[in-house]
Amino acid sequence: MYDKIQNKTYNPGLMGVSSENFFYTLSEKEINDIKKELLQDEINPNFVDDLFTYEIEPVFNNSLEKLLNSYSKLKNENEYVLLESDLSQLAFSLAFQYYRTKSFRNGMQQDFKSFISRALNAESVAEIGGFFDERIVLEHSKKIFSKSYVLAEKLANDYIWILMENNTGIPFYTSDTPVVAWVLDDGEFLQAIHEPPNEIDQYAIPRTDKLLLVLAKREEFLTEILNHRKVKSIKKVEEIEFYNVAQLHACFRQVFCISKDFAMINGLDTILPDRTAGKVKIN
Repeated sequence: MYDKIQNKTYNPGLMGVSSENFFYTLSEKEINDIKKELLQDEINPNFVDDLFTYEIEPVFNNSLEKLLNSYSKLKNENEYVLLESDLSQLAFSLAFQYYRTKSFRNGMQQDFKSFISRALNAESVAEIGGFFDERIVLEHSKKIFSKSYVLAEKLANDYIWILMENNTGIPFYTSDTPVVAWVLDDGEFLQAIHEPPNEIDQYAIPRTDKLLLVLAKREEFLTEILNHRKVKSIKKVEEIEFYNVAQLHACFRQVFCISKDFAMINGLDTILPDRTAGKVKIN
């Protein structure tokens, strides 16, 4: 595992794979606000975490298992490995993963404070920003659900789904922000960090070190329509590098590689959580 904040590599067993411990634990203020709103005497501070762990994650895991099982049975037969009937559930799982990250929450906080700073003085910005920070778990959770349903519908209906099979021998990276995204600008891919004002043209999320699920906007990638819901082989190292470097830039802090080989990103400049630049230095 590579940590881009500390600029060090670690054995994954030595650090948690999440960006932050107690990420979904409700603050005392959030608990009191929910009590007043729902007229409840007691609210479990792990309410959100339990909801995600026991209600949402099983949906995601089930979607992944079905995809991998289908791939193992049909990968050599040029058959559909993604059933049309499974896309809605898989789309929600992907959208949920896109919005639930520390990277998205961090961007949400920064964007909110940037917005209010345009109209308010520094003292008011600090006060309102502090209030927002105290409710960040609750506000983030609301965003996850409201945005995930909207995005999932678009993904299921407006995108071409391709399962990319890595045949280079170099594994796909993943990270604490596994869903990476790009917009097309005059034919050039520009990586989208957080949420750009324009719609995303391509998403990608690694399923294993050898499989990557790519979603491309149908109207922009009609040449890929014959690969919709099928497996497509990757044999060029440059394509693996394209996706792996995107994981580095999108993540909040941690990138993972099954082979522990991060030479592909060594020496690159990347974006840190405070939106400054940092250079990857791996000894």
